[in-house]
Amino acid sequence: MMLRYLDRVFNLDQYTSRSERDRMQLTMFIVLTALIFSTIYALQAFGSVNSSLFERALQGNVLAIISLNCLYIFGLLTLLDIRQGWRSLLVELGPMLMLLGSGVLLDINGGLLSPTSTMSLVGLILLGALTMRLRAVVIGFALALGALVIGLIQRDTLAASVFIPNSTQDLLVGGLYLLAALALLMRFLRNISIAQRESIEQIDVDRLRLATLTTQIAQRISGRANLNELLNTAVDEIVNSYAEIYHAQVFLIDEEGRSARLIASTGEPGRLLLARQHTLDVGSRSVIGQVTQAANPIIARTGSSNTVHRRNEFLPETVVEAAFPLQVGGRVIGALDLQSKLKDAFPDEQAPVFQSLADTIAIAIDNARLLEEAERRVRENERLVEQTQRAARQVEQLNRELTARTWDEYLEQKGGQIAINIDFQRVTANAEPKLTATLERAITDNHVVQTDIGNITIISAPLRVRGHVIGAIEFELPGGTLTPEQLDLVQAVADRFGTAVETTRAYEISRRAAQREAMINDIGSRLQGRNRVETVLEEAARGLQQSIGAQRVAIRLTPRRPLEVTENGGA
Repeated sequence: MMLRYLDRVFNLDQYTSRSERDRMQLTMFIVLTALIFSTIYALQAFGSVNSSLFERALQGNVLAIISLNCLYIFGLLTLLDIRQGWRSLLVELGPMLMLLGSGVLLDINGGLLSPTSTMSLVGLILLGALTMRLRAVVIGFALALGALVIGLIQRDTLAASVFIPNSTQDLLVGGLYLLAALALLMRFLRNISIAQRESIEQIDVDRLRLATLTTQIAQRISGRANLNELLNTAVDEIVNSYAEIYHAQVFLIDEEGRSARLIASTGEPGRLLLARQHTLDVGSRSVIGQVTQAANPIIARTGSSNTVHRRNEFLPETVVEAAFPLQVGGRVIGALDLQSKLKDAFPDEQAPVFQSLADTIAIAIDNARLLEEAERRVRENERLVEQTQRAARQVEQLNRELTARTWDEYLEQKGGQIAINIDFQRVTANAEPKLTATLERAITDNHVVQTDIGNITIISAPLRVRGHVIGAIEFELPGGTLTPEQLDLVQAVADRFGTAVETTRAYEISRRAAQREAMINDIGSRLQGRNRVETVLEEAARGLQQSIGAQRVAIRLTPRRPLEVTENGGA
C-alpha cells in the first residue's frame, strides 16, 4: 500500500527526459524530508524560553513566523511546481529558500555562533548543486555569503555578557569555506557536463557507425548481392568500424529450427570455422544457443561462474562474447555474434546500438531472401512462359500441317483445284484454274499484293486457314492505289472468307460422313434377322451393289488352309 502511494507521489511521467525526471524526484524527496524533519524540530521546545518554534510563532515572534512561512510556503510551492511540470525557477530556488528562511535565518539571528551555522551555509550551495545547474550553485553561494555577512553583523547586537568571537576572522574563514565548496561543486558540475557531452558524442559516433553500416548493407541489397556476399561484407565492416571487436560472425537457423549454422565469419578463424560447417544447437548451453532460443541479447564474460561462453579453439583470445538475435516479424532467424579481447567491451549503454545493427542485418537477410525468391520465381515463370510459347508454336505448327493435309486430301477429291473467274462487266463466269502472276505472288509470299496496270489496280490476297495458305482471291479496281489501312481491310476480309470456306468444307465432310454412316447402318439393318449364313452373304452383296454400284461381288468363307487361286483372283 505504501509503495503504491509513493509511486503515485513520485510519478513524474510529464517529464520525458530520464535525467530530468530523476532530478525532479530527488528534489521532491529533499523537500518532503525537509518539511517532515523541520516540522518535528519546530515542535520541540528549545532556548531559554523553553518553547517550541510553533509556540513562539503563536505568541507573535516575528522571526518564528517568517521561518515557518518560508519553510511551508516555499516547500509546498516547489512540490506543486514539480507535480504540475511548470519548470519554473522556483524548482531551483525553492529548497534553498526553505533552508534560508528557516534554519539559516535562525542561525543569522544567533550571530552564526552555532556549530552548525557553517554547515547550513554550505547547505545552500549544495542544494543549488542538486539542480545540476551552474546558476543555482552561484545563487546558493551568493545567498550563503550574504547570510554570512548579515550574521556577523548581527553579533554586534548581542548582549555584552555573551562571548563574541572575532567577526573578521570568522568572516574570512567562512568565506574560504564557501569558496572551497563553490570551487568543488563547480568542478563537479563541469566533470558531469564533460561526461554528458562525451556520452552524447559517443552516441553520435555510434549512430554514425550504425548509419554507415546500414547504408552499406542497403547498397549491397540494391546491388543485388547474394546473401553470402552480403553477410560477409557486413561482418567485415563491423570489425573495421569497432576497434574493440576483433571477430564477428552471423549464424542462421535452419529450416527445421533445430540448429544455428555459421554463415559468415571474419578472418582466418572464420575461414576455418566455415570450412568445417560450424553449427550450434538452438537452446544449447552456448551464447548462440541461448540467444536463438530466448530471443534476448546475451553478453558473456569469461571467468564468470555462470557464463554460457564456450571457449573456441580458433578464438582463444576472446574475453567477452556478445550475441544479439536476428528477428523478422517476431521470429528469430539467427544471431549476430561479436567477440572482443577487452574485458570492458560491450557496456550496457552500447547494447541498443548493436541490437539495432542486428535488426538491420535481419531485415537485410529477409530482403535478400525475398529478392532471391522473387528472382527464382521470375526465372521459373520465364521458363514456363517459354515452354508454353514453344508448346503453342508446336500446336500451331501441327494445326497448320493438319490443315494442309486435310485441304490437300479435299482438293484431290475435287480434282486438284477449285477455281472461279467472274467478269461482272461482261457477265461471264468460268472455272479456269490457271494462276495469274498476282495470285501466285499472294500465295507464295502470304500477304496482299497490289499491282497497277494502266488505270486498273489488281489486288490479290491470300486465303488462310489456321495460318496455312489454301489459295488466294484476286479482284480488279478502277484506278487508284489502296492505302495501307485499306490493304489491311482487304486481308481481314480475305481471312474471314478463308474461315467461311473452312467452315463449309468441314460441314461438307461431316455431311458426307453422316451419309456414309447412314449407308452402313442401312446395310447392317438388312443383315439383322437373317437365319441362314448364305442369306446374310446375299444381302451384303446386294447392299454393296446398291450403295457403291458394284457390278460383281465375291464373298468367300474359307478354312485356315490356303485355297487354290484362280486366274481372275477368285477362288
